[in-house]
Amino acid sequence: EPKALHGWLSRVYYGRRCKFDPLWNDLIVAGYRDGQGFVGIVDKLGTTYEENFSASGFAAHIAMPLLRNSWNPDITEDQARQLLEECCRLMFYRHTLASTQIQIAHVDETGPHVSEPYRITTKWDYEAFKHTEYNGFW
Repeated sequence: EPKALHGWLSRVYYGRRCKFDPLWNDLIVAGYRDGQGFVGIVDKLGTTYEENFSASGFAAHIAMPLLRNSWNPDITEDQARQLLEECCRLMFYRHTLASTQIQIAHVDETGPHVSEPYRITTKWDYEAFKHTEYNGFW
């Protein structure tokens, strides 16, 4: 059960924190049980919370504002996929180590589903990018 795993992980991470030997990971636990979806977050200090969506690492800073503004309880799978692709595109533009190749996973009553890797489209032909000559000032 995802909620039980989330609770157990929070105790393990909190215990390691108290021993001054934390596990340096932030975890997102997702699952589906009894007709209800579950997303729980556990950080390296053992702090936990439940949310409808989450992001970790650099995406927690860059993608979360977009997720907060665009997510709604009635979002369809196609709309959610488009939103996640937009978040990944934004991450690609902002992070030098990011890639355009992504995989998207979701969990429903039949279990977890992970897509095959695919590339998202990017746009680099903005007018401002075409005129890069240096004028001596910005």
